[in-house]
Formats: sequence, structure tokens, C-alpha cells
Amino acid sequence: PLGGALVVNNWLEEFREGFEDPEGTAEELVTFNNAVDAIATYENSQVFVDTPWKAFVEGDDNAINPAAQVGAQLFFNSVADGGANCASCHSGDFFTDEGFHVIGMPQIGRGKGNGPNGNDDFGRFRETGEDADMYAFRTPSLLNTSATGPWGHAGGYTTLEAVVRHHLNPQVALDNYDFSQLAPNIQAVDMVENTQKAIDVLEANRLAGISSIENVTLSDTQVAQLVEFLMALTDPCVEDRACLAKWIPDASDTNPDSMRLNGVDENGNYL
Repeated sequence: PLGGALVVNNWLEEFREGFEDPEGTAEELVTFNNAVDAIATYENSQVFVDTPWKAFVEGDDNAINPAAQVGAQLFFNSVADGGANCASCHSGDFFTDEGFHVIGMPQIGRGKGNGPNGNDDFGRFRETGEDADMYAFRTPSLLNTSATGPWGHAGGYTTLEAVVRHHLNPQVALDNYDFSQLAPNIQAVDMVENTQKAIDVLEANRLAGISSIENVTLSDTQVAQLVEFLMALTDPCVEDRACLAKWIPDASDTNPDSMRLNGVDENGNYL
């Protein structure tokens, strides 16, 4: 059975309770399929979509502040209508078209072994081999985005403002990239060279009519309003330890094999 070689193994009682079979044997309950089902059920239960924006859409006019309301207009409106056209890719209830796009996000870290120095990441091209997919990455959902930084496929930005400004003009963003935002142990060798290649592909795709992503000029106030809107896409539960308690093992919870890793703060208190 799964986990049979563990020094401490009290999983049978856990499976008996979880699968509502108090007389079940280890051979019957502690199986790979049951473990997969249990993990899947745990993951599927983590649906954090009760955002201020959802409440606003459902009729609560006070759910988001006035700045976020203006930010929503910028987000959803086309450039021709004075917006930033964000929803052309970040669409639907989950704010993603699930597509792959080239936007030239900073390539930091070790990469995926691509490029002449092996520290680049060719993105979707690695899977398809299609030239149009070079440096294309999946559009991420924006739900809970304020709680899921750093941002970008390689975590190149540490603020939502910087992410917004990158989308407005990737070349200007690269030219003015603030390396001080990175921890000293983050590899940034060839970052400018690798990212410039991605931006060059973006420009080529624009000229070829492959990409509809365009540069946008917004004021500092409008950028701040867009950020306010993005903040309104976060379910408060994901930033509330008490609300998340049922998904996070506590000191008092069972530890069936004594191998659980517990997150603690700098004072040794459970997170």
C-alpha cells in the first residue's frame, strides 16, 4: 500500500475517516487512486473568487472604490475608446483567454536552457516549434493577482504598477528596468539581451499582424487606477490566515507520518 515503508504510518485512520469507511483495510483504502482523489478534492476546494469586483458586478456599487471603477473602464475599454485594452487577453470571469502571447516580460533566473548561453526561455515555442510562439507565454488569470507576486513568467517584477507599465510599453520598461527590486541571489545575467530578443519578436509579430497587443499611453493617475482595479480582483480570504485555516495544517492537526513541513514565521509561530 501507499506509504507502507514509512517509519511512522497512521494514514489508515485518515483514509478511513476521509473515505467514510471505518472498517476498511489499508489494502482497500490506502491506494494510489484514493490518494489522487483526496489531493484533487483538496485542490478543487480552493476556489477563491469572492472578490470585491464580483460583488460590484452583482450590484453592490460600494464594493470597489471610485479609482477602481475608473480602472475597470480603462481595463475593459479599447485603446480607441480611451482604455488600455487589457481585456482583449485578460477576458472572461477568470480574466484570461488561456492563450499564449508575446509581451516581452523580463527573463531573469536560470531560464529553460534555451539561447546561446542556456539561460533563456523560449516559452510556448519549446512545445510547438512554431516561430509565432517564440517567447509566447500563457495569459495568467488575474484573480487574486495582488497576492501572487512577483509577477511575470519568471517573476521579474515585484509591483503591480511595474507590470502595468510594462504592458503599456515593453521597450521603455526594459530600458528603465530597476534591477534593485531583485534579491541579490537572483540570477540576472543576460537579462537585458534575452528580454530584448522577446521584445523584438513582439515588434515583428505586430508588423506581421500576428499580435494585436499595442503600446498605450496612460497618465500616472490612470496607471494607479488600473492598479486599484487589479487589487479589487483579490478574494479577501487568500490574505486572511483565519479564513485559510481549513486548508493549512495547524500544530494541533494530525501528522500521520511525522513528515509534514510546517510554515513558521521568524519567531517560530505557525503561519
